[in-house]
Amino acid sequence: MVSGEQVHSLVGSPQKPQGHPWRSELHHFAEGGAALTRPPWPELWSTICPRLELKGDGRPDGEGWVWARCIDGANHKNSDAHFSMRINVQTGGVRCMSQGCPVGPNMNNLADRLGLNGHRDGDRPTPEEALRRLAQARLVPEPVLRDKYGVHPVDGGWAFPVDDPDAEGHEHVKRAPWWPEGPKHWWSPKGARAKDLVFGLSHIADGQEAAFAAAGQIDCITLLEAGYPAVSFLAGENSVPSPRAIRKLLARGIRSLCFAYDLDEAGKDGALKTGQACAREGLQVSILTLPGDLGEKGDVNDLWRRCGGDRDAFIQALEACPTTPLDEGAIASDVQETGETRCSPIVCPLSDFMEKDWGSGESIVEGWLSTGDIAVLYGQINHGKTLEAGEFALAVGTGRPLFGRIPTVQGTVLFVEEDCHPQKLQRYLSTLMQAYGIQEASVFIWERQFLRLDDEDSANAFIEEVLRLRPSLIILDAFLDLHSGDGFTGRELRPILDRIEALPQLLPCAVLVLDHTRKEATGNKLHDPIDALYGGRLKSAMADKMIFTKKISDVPVRFEISMVKTRDEPRAPIKVTFSSEEGFSIDDTPTSLTPSARAVLEWAQRQAQGAKFTKTAVKEGTGLSLRAINGAIPELRYNRMLEDAGKQGRANLYRLVAWNQGRTAGGAEPTVQRLLSDLAPGGIHQETGGID
Repeated sequence: MVSGEQVHSLVGSPQKPQGHPWRSELHHFAEGGAALTRPPWPELWSTICPRLELKGDGRPDGEGWVWARCIDGANHKNSDAHFSMRINVQTGGVRCMSQGCPVGPNMNNLADRLGLNGHRDGDRPTPEEALRRLAQARLVPEPVLRDKYGVHPVDGGWAFPVDDPDAEGHEHVKRAPWWPEGPKHWWSPKGARAKDLVFGLSHIADGQEAAFAAAGQIDCITLLEAGYPAVSFLAGENSVPSPRAIRKLLARGIRSLCFAYDLDEAGKDGALKTGQACAREGLQVSILTLPGDLGEKGDVNDLWRRCGGDRDAFIQALEACPTTPLDEGAIASDVQETGETRCSPIVCPLSDFMEKDWGSGESIVEGWLSTGDIAVLYGQINHGKTLEAGEFALAVGTGRPLFGRIPTVQGTVLFVEEDCHPQKLQRYLSTLMQAYGIQEASVFIWERQFLRLDDEDSANAFIEEVLRLRPSLIILDAFLDLHSGDGFTGRELRPILDRIEALPQLLPCAVLVLDHTRKEATGNKLHDPIDALYGGRLKSAMADKMIFTKKISDVPVRFEISMVKTRDEPRAPIKVTFSSEEGFSIDDTPTSLTPSARAVLEWAQRQAQGAKFTKTAVKEGTGLSLRAINGAIPELRYNRMLEDAGKQGRANLYRLVAWNQGRTAGGAEPTVQRLLSDLAPGGIHQETGGID
């Protein structure tokens, strides 16, 4: 945790010398000032009040409301004996609580009905006047609100566009004081996931490590325009933002957050709850206390207005406010006075756990790597692993298709090279870059720093670099060079695997680990290629995908890359050809079928559409053993020679494959459709089960 003095030093002051990483061009509120024209509701109330019959002593309550007998007695029984009309002398709002009564919605309307002159000729200001009133009331220049932050008037109040991609066009609306009763805030259109949204992130400069958290958009805009980095969680003061929202700050590089919430109980409780949630995600948290003389509900903008819109005076007043680091005990407390069980650094309630978003599942290399994935690319020595890793790095670093065909999402890559000499990697990358005409890529190289993941100091230095770069793909070459032991036993492997597994939990990324097979494990000696690895079972348990590569010819240089294990849908093995002139390309040359696969293919061609497609039926029809059939089905699933099977033969084969996976072949089954994508672009007919 950090002290109050540390928070100010981290966030910085706009008056301090240049050099702060967040410092940018600031708007100096040239149009702001202390002169302010307030809507004269109190003055209008003094004119209307003598014409009304008020309830009780007629004094407004703490929020400015008084009760009066409705002036439209015809719409009430007994001439409104229960005093149904509510009037707010501060905001000008008017509402009759009797169903169907037309009185309202503000004092302008009420004055017109009483034959008096209201504040305006109409009940509501024009859109231009509405935005002007907000700017005057908050002492923020109208052009800043309109042009920089996109604030605009709508029916009922002012809409604040949200600069968060997850907002998907939803705007946050604040109710105007002249509007009749209703919620203080709402979303337009409805359906926004408010807990996931953060306002203000796009206005924070890269590299800024500390920021303020404000209770609302106006407070956030006030801090931003004064030169402070600031954000606002849009879950609301009484709700805790989701881990996804908090991690957006971490993704921007923010490490310290100072809460400047309102002085009321909702603000204090909100700062504590949200601060605890942020601390659990790894942020350093402190809470700033605004001056008490701002009033019970004083906020950041109130402090700005008390300073008359003077930026220097505001900075001086804000930095004089005390800040307190979030108490360690508050983060770990399990039970509050209400008996509610809260999160701790170790455990959390089911509801909080279900709201967590690990940022996994977004495609990086289509069908091969997604955020959250850990993949092991393994094979024998000199079988192309580092060269293929270079292809992955340049594909993701530039966004070009992998192997010239597989779609890729551009992102930052950290390539940790501990296996070969840096000059060798340089030669590989140079060959690929020249072949593809690449001049620059978002790829960073870790040059043989003797990284050891079983050493705490070495691992921590690596983690710091990962958090600084925030790559979407981390390549580790190779596993045997990442530890100081032999790496044979579970006791030696577990600390290394744990640190690799933690990487996709620190940030949304995929990890590609290169590994070597055992020297004696070559060819087809093993039933499962995973067993060719030292500690293969442990590594396979850690990994989401196991990718096996082997060189199948030297002239031309060809590799076969197989997805041995995946938690997604199976991928077809691919063959790639490499040349120094053209780089990598996928080789579509068909291969010969094994005798077992050919027998199953011929059986499928002979069957009618309504035949029974089970392994037993295939066994009886072909005379093959179940073991041979089990080996033939994957081969038939992917082999392009299925074009020779004919439409009905392919339909029968895929129905067999679908049955083998426990799914039906009819209808738009996603699995079957993916299996058909290469061979039958039209898919399966819903009714007939045939293939277009």
